Amino acid sequence: MQRVLVLIMAMLASACGQQDIEDGEHVWKEQMQTMDKAREVEQTLQEADKRRREAAEAETN
Repeated sequence: MQRVLVLIMAMLASACGQQDIEDGEHVWKEQMQTMDKAREVEQTLQEADKRRREAAEAETN
């Protein structure tokens, strides 16, 4: 009886550990996607700033 109980507890601990790994991978993937989006936004902002500067220079010349 004790062996069965220990076996069940080991299986539960293993299952919980696996879930943590999967959740960690999901969180990591989500963070990477967020960083990729941030890079895209940063590039868009830099391009807009460049166009604004060029327009300001064109007005002063």
